[in-house]
Amino acid sequence: MQMRKRNWKKERATSLVHSFELAGDYALEVLRRPPKQMAELMDTSLPTYYRWISEGAMPASKIRQFEHLCGCHFVSDYLALAAGRMVVEMPVGKRATESDIAALQSGTAQAIHLVIEFYAGRAALDETTSAMDDALRGLSFHRANVSKLAEPELDFGEA
Repeated sequence: MQMRKRNWKKERATSLVHSFELAGDYALEVLRRPPKQMAELMDTSLPTYYRWISEGAMPASKIRQFEHLCGCHFVSDYLALAAGRMVVEMPVGKRATESDIAALQSGTAQAIHLVIEFYAGRAALDETTSAMDDALRGLSFHRANVSKLAEPELDFGEA
């Protein structure tokens, strides 16, 4: 039986330790970068790397390097959310497609549906807040993207 791939866009950390574990898993599954290689790239020993991950005790000065090597931002996102802040990916100012707008509309409608169901006692708190967070993130992203279209950034050939 083949395992299903994780939908990394939907993954959200529930604790600091979980955020480190998700980032490590992402590095391994997506970038094929095992813990031993991560420890070497971070210029630390494998036992120290494992301790940082298992205890969520990585020095703050190493978090950006860790996330860069992992190719994801689960730790930063968790820390911001734990402080009551919302994380919105910075848009680049590219015109949205019809499918982008349809996904935004669908996600927003699903969030509103879950809010109605939650107040009626038929939806779970975690599911409802997650859908609302996703909808707010999507709306915030497109709001910033629309603003950037008026003053696009220079591309310099970057994808």
